Amino acid sequence: MELYRFRTIDKLLGLNELDNQEIFFASPKILNDPMEGFKDIFWSGDFIVWKNLFKHYLTCLERLCSIVVVSGENHPISEELIPVNQGCNKFPTEMYKKFFESISDNFFSNEISIKLIKAISSRERKVRREELLLYLTSIHRIALEEIFSQYENYSFIEKRNNTHKFKEEDLRKRTEKNLGDFVNMLNNLDVSESIPNALFKAYIQIQEDYSLATSYRDRHGISSPNKKMVFIDFPKTYITKIEELLYPDWYVACFMKDCKNSSVWGHYGDNHRGVCLIYNIELSDENPHIKLYKRVGYGSSGPIYNFSSCHFYPVSYIDGYTQIDFF
Repeated sequence: MELYRFRTIDKLLGLNELDNQEIFFASPKILNDPMEGFKDIFWSGDFIVWKNLFKHYLTCLERLCSIVVVSGENHPISEELIPVNQGCNKFPTEMYKKFFESISDNFFSNEISIKLIKAISSRERKVRREELLLYLTSIHRIALEEIFSQYENYSFIEKRNNTHKFKEEDLRKRTEKNLGDFVNMLNNLDVSESIPNALFKAYIQIQEDYSLATSYRDRHGISSPNKKMVFIDFPKTYITKIEELLYPDWYVACFMKDCKNSSVWGHYGDNHRGVCLIYNIELSDENPHIKLYKRVGYGSSGPIYNFSSCHFYPVSYIDGYTQIDFF
């Protein structure tokens, strides 16, 4: 059986794929379909799992806050530094654990936080990305205030004046009135799901406009990339990052059963200037596969490499996306 793979001259010769006998496996981020790898995730659960999610959010946010306090803008903060795989009870020292517990206890003793979590956990409908982003954005300032208040208590930072604090009074007016009751109202609405979804998207657009205006005014010095990540971008980045908890990173190499289509040569064959490689594929139980030399494990001296069978799977196109329950 033969399968075909289109590559550009630059990839084959410039990156030495041909000389090295390599097959490049691409991550979803660099595939030509922007929706490749998209997951239709929803959140639906009881008070306990929702509280744990918010506690996990606090854990990840505190880690980035500590990096900003220690290094400022000297070392760029990316989403890769968000410790989504760290448990909420796993800390390097007992003192650090006690320190975070004080943040967590104060956050969950806040009337705004508890009212919101109770309202969300009573939602009969599935919470989608936009709705979750609304909730996280709304309590983000509360979370920041609890973190930086404990930094003060532990002398991690100097005492702040009132102009640098995230005021509780302003939060109560904006968050408790407009969000907690809003979620309870949603639970009683007998309308199609598209109506509240439109509200969530509109709210997020307003938040993004506000963030852009705030960055422009540089009111709190958040035009600095690291501070902007922590104070503005974190809720949205966090939602994207926690998808890693569902599935491991994956990579794909694409092959075709036919190489004679002119439009395929134009699209995948570098506008008819590329190369089509022919692979002789093995068959066992009608399951096509190829043996590649790859990492198969780890030993005492490091990675272990050997030949291993990699199977081919057909691409199936369906309408819509499979829904995934995060919890």
